[in-house]
Amino acid sequence: MQITGGIIMSILRPNGGWVIKDLDFDSITYDEGILPVSKNEFDKAIADYPKIKEAQEQELLAKRQAVEAKLEKLGLTADDLKALGLGNN
Repeated sequence: MQITGGIIMSILRPNGGWVIKDLDFDSITYDEGILPVSKNEFDKAIADYPKIKEAQEQELLAKRQAVEAKLEKLGLTADDLKALGLGNN
């Protein structure tokens, strides 16, 4: 996946309130009350993105495994949830 300004800003300010064009730090505009990010913070997030992405993927995997373990205790599978219209993938 290509890094975009939107991805970086979603990491730094996940609740939104900003607009960015491409990876152009100087194009960022903020809604009233949103704490701006510094250029250093923005550049660091770009440099750290591979580590951040890996951590996000590991967190998602851990959550998935926890759900699967709970389903197993109930005698259910992800396919069972899908059959009931409750699974999303």
